[in-house]
Amino acid sequence: MTIKELIEALSKFDSDTPVVVGGYEGGYNDVTIVKAESIQLNVNKQHYYGAHGRTDEQYEPVPSVPFVEVVYLGGFNPVADESYLSYR
Repeated sequence: MTIKELIEALSKFDSDTPVVVGGYEGGYNDVTIVKAESIQLNVNKQHYYGAHGRTDEQYEPVPSVPFVEVVYLGGFNPVADESYLSYR
């Protein structure tokens, strides 16, 4: 979804409606992170990863796929038992 599509979709709702994102293995979190990231599109084939990848300890960049700048919307679970899992 592009920013234009997101704005269009959100404009159909009351402006006081909360925005949420999917949690790690279920449930929902509030959107608290909006930031630019550089990722590679359609590089993850494992069902437990999202289709797109970024450079970190879990992801090996694919040399033939260019990086693309995107806006990341994320959130975390502020009541998680393991605080290190609460980043995204």
